[in-house]
Amino acid sequence: MLIVSPRMAAVTQEKQYTPSLLSFFVYNPSFGPREGEEEKKILFYHPSEVEKNEKIRNVGLCEAIVQFTRTFCPTKPAKSLHTQKNRQFFFEAEDSYWIVMIVKNPMVEKPNKDGKPPTIEYQEEEVLDTVYGASVEAMLQHVQAI
Repeated sequence: MLIVSPRMAAVTQEKQYTPSLLSFFVYNPSFGPREGEEEKKILFYHPSEVEKNEKIRNVGLCEAIVQFTRTFCPTKPAKSLHTQKNRQFFFEAEDSYWIVMIVKNPMVEKPNKDGKPPTIEYQEEEVLDTVYGASVEAMLQHVQAI
């Protein structure tokens, strides 16, 4: 007969989620410099079914992050942004051509007692900048070879 303690039972009910790609896009801020032309900046966006306004917001946020960091170090732009839920990677392939990859951090969903919603613990340290940064650069090299 197998006896499972309450602690062991709770551990077996945990759900683990691996990192996942939320979006990948290429933009050039010089292609849509005026208000109302923001969509012209976007050269490629995955997934393509994302609404136009969300694409524009995501690109605008990344553009603002890159510009803000250039204020402090003009020769070394932002390479990544860490948040609890996501990790964003920035790579300037050529002057003003930016490749951005946004990855959802892995997480563990732990059940709660008494019917309360589960507790979510993000594992943000499990996503390594060096690995994902190298992935972006490798994709660029593959595209250049075509």
